[in-house]
Amino acid sequence: MPDLSSGPNGSDSDSSVSRFCSSISDMMIVDLGDATCHDESAIRHEDGLAAEFPGRESQIRSLSRLLELAPLQAIPAVYIQGLPATGKTTVVKSVLAIHPNVPHGFVDCVQFYTPALLFGEILAAFQAALEEKSAELVSVPRCTSLSEFAAAISGLFRSYERIMRDEVGDGADDNSRAAFCIAVDNADRLRDFGPTFLMAFLALQEQTECNISVILISSLPWARFIGVAGSSIPFIIDFPQYTHSAVKQILALDCPAGEDRSIFITFVGLVQEILQKPCRDLNEIRYIVRLLFPKYVEPIKAGTIKAHEPNKLYRNITVHFKEVLDKLYLRTISSHDWDSASSVPAGRQTVEPLTNSTDIDLPRYTSFLLISSFIASYNPAKMDQRVFALKSDRRRSRAVKKAAPKSKLQQKVLGPRPFTVERLMAIFFAIMTEVEDSAIKCLLDIQMQLATLISRKLVVRITAEDRIDCMKCKCNVNFSFISALARRLHFDLSKFLIDFD
Repeated sequence: MPDLSSGPNGSDSDSSVSRFCSSISDMMIVDLGDATCHDESAIRHEDGLAAEFPGRESQIRSLSRLLELAPLQAIPAVYIQGLPATGKTTVVKSVLAIHPNVPHGFVDCVQFYTPALLFGEILAAFQAALEEKSAELVSVPRCTSLSEFAAAISGLFRSYERIMRDEVGDGADDNSRAAFCIAVDNADRLRDFGPTFLMAFLALQEQTECNISVILISSLPWARFIGVAGSSIPFIIDFPQYTHSAVKQILALDCPAGEDRSIFITFVGLVQEILQKPCRDLNEIRYIVRLLFPKYVEPIKAGTIKAHEPNKLYRNITVHFKEVLDKLYLRTISSHDWDSASSVPAGRQTVEPLTNSTDIDLPRYTSFLLISSFIASYNPAKMDQRVFALKSDRRRSRAVKKAAPKSKLQQKVLGPRPFTVERLMAIFFAIMTEVEDSAIKCLLDIQMQLATLISRKLVVRITAEDRIDCMKCKCNVNFSFISALARRLHFDLSKFLIDFD
């Protein structure tokens, strides 16, 4: 066992605990892998789920084995961890659905945000399973504490166990018992229910002496729960981020009916190449594919471009990629509005700004700070010295043109890049020195104005809130917005931007 005494809050302790939990889970996975699945129907369902969720075959197999072994002995606690949009919730619901012999209750802590609401939903699911087996109506008490909930669910479980024993009769396997599963999504919110709630909730099987398994689903690693979970170590199933090939297989499943599958897969590969740096979220990529594919095949259906000419198809769709990454990815326009704007004839089509700059009233320094964030997001960091160190406007213009990359579409398509606050301040002070010929003395006011921009979603913070050092942000406005703001301030933005018309 690794040494866990390097500090309660230190990174060494967290990594040691993570490695320890992973080693325990690996040993349990080996044990589960040796188990034989006797339910042929479950095997067929597993194969179907594996085809439906590419890249999640091992997670589906592990969850299915846990539920198959539940009538013999349920695992007291299971922890599902992984980044957002990695299929955790959908896979757990689907696997639970193919095991009807294990009744379950699925609750979301976002919707049921108090212990009383959480207990009530779980007991209601157990009540429905009990009434399905018996014609008698079952009353469920209202519980406000974990002890009341444990007593209530214990009584319901005993009744369910008695009904199951009567149904099976004397031919039942002596080792087989009734089982129940409780799945809790967004389980990190359980930490808000009290310092001892999670520890007691994970030990529900021990408290009730019933064959009950608790499944927690969260985007946080288990190491973040150690302080509130006590000595309980659940069975951990990790959902890693999808690989490039898995994302392509998942998106290929969304091919519209009646469309050529080979053309759709080619378009999916194009979207992946463009979005692999600014976006790895499967939901965002799927949303953009669904919106842009009709525009991609439009010239093919019109007969102006053939399907085997991908270069021409890419040049035709480029303008729509720019517009989507400016508006849709940053969630400033709905899909309905975007479709309406895209339906305008090509001769009259215009690209609306991200937000009307006249609707946002910003102080002078805050406006220049926002302009500085846009420059920091779209200019390469290695070009800052070349752009801002030159005193002459003519020499700066030549430097900006010389520094522009050969591909004029690259950075516009990729979107804004994150920048450090130190670099933002350096650019801001360089601009203000030229505009006002005087240095700004109060740095505290500038930090407060940056916080204002972040609160108004004009600048997005990339790093976590609890990380104070080396904070990184990203500008959340498009070129049309920042150009209008610069014109209002009588500021020549073109002298400082690289690779913009």
